[in-house]
Amino acid sequence: MYLSGTFQSTTAIPSRLLLRWSSVFFPSAVHSVAGMVRSVILNTLVVGVGGSVGMSVLAIHSTIMDFVDIIAVGIAGAVGVLTGIAYGEKNGEDMEGISILSQRYILTMFAIIFSLMLLFRKPIAGIFLNDHSEGYRLLLFVIICIAVGVFFNAIIYSKVSYLQADEKIREDQN
Repeated sequence: MYLSGTFQSTTAIPSRLLLRWSSVFFPSAVHSVAGMVRSVILNTLVVGVGGSVGMSVLAIHSTIMDFVDIIAVGIAGAVGVLTGIAYGEKNGEDMEGISILSQRYILTMFAIIFSLMLLFRKPIAGIFLNDHSEGYRLLLFVIICIAVGVFFNAIIYSKVSYLQADEKIREDQN
């Protein structure tokens, strides 16, 4: 195609679009590769230290974390939606207030889940393993670790959701 006497390819991808695509896909690709490497390293360490008992507890850990993540992701999704609503109402103070409010909800959620997991760690472990096994005692410790980690998971999910909504809003303003 000719424009102003010069040849320009119709298949050329504008650099701005290429930059946008890379900003969307590159972090996801890095995250996927890092997750795979983490899994390989973690599985190797767990097998080396805990053998088959360690691997079974690691699998159970993943199952318990899936349940806990549902709550954290739910709160994070709400943060993103509320941020969008505040933007739609052109209320910048609400956008900042949403971040603070989400932190309060996260702390409340953390306290509830932490308490429930500590209080019911034996019945939770008993669902997955016999209470006389070596893995059962290891799983009790893992449940305590999960309970402590819930707070950090929820904070990270909420902050990411807020920042993604904020970034989308800033892009729309330009």
